[in-house]
Amino acid sequence: VLTIDFGNGKKRSFEGNIVKGETPIDAFIQASKAGNVSYKFDEKSNLAAIESFVNNSKKSWYWYLNGKKNSKLLNEIILKADDNILIKYE
Repeated sequence: VLTIDFGNGKKRSFEGNIVKGETPIDAFIQASKAGNVSYKFDEKSNLAAIESFVNNSKKSWYWYLNGKKNSKLLNEIILKADDNILIKYE
């Protein structure tokens, strides 16, 4: 399950099968296509915006994997079938 929490009470969740070798970024891009969600990555491949919610000095997008705030490079994490991803604007 991949959930996007916009930090204002609005959430969108997506379910699907994990493809072998898939990373959190891959799962997010697939969910975004399926749900028609616009997004932007910065020059360091960090999530800079989803819809009109843009990183700024007060709030940014953070990734959680199975309830734990992620500190690893997202393109180096290989997902397992039971993983839960939360992307939260906080």
